[in-house]
Amino acid sequence: MIESTKDIFWLVAAFSLAFFTFFVCWTMYYLVMMLRDASKVIASIKQKIELVDTILHLIQEKLEKTSSHLSLISESIMKVAGFFMDRESEKKERKKK
Repeated sequence: MIESTKDIFWLVAAFSLAFFTFFVCWTMYYLVMMLRDASKVIASIKQKIELVDTILHLIQEKLEKTSSHLSLISESIMKVAGFFMDRESEKKERKKK
């Protein structure tokens, strides 16, 4: 089987090539797994950012609706307060007479 140093060289070269191929495959596997994990993390971050964006839009809509309602409520309160102030001033004028 092994008849010369040339045969030993080819045997060592074959084992070295096999080891190198195994190492390259192992490295590629771990790189792919790292990229997959990074992809999952990025997808999770995107999902959370979209959730925050949705919540902020809901808050903005609620504040806009509330501000329009508050202006109506404040106008109503001003009218009611004016009504009672006019009524008190009429009572004071009646007491003076």
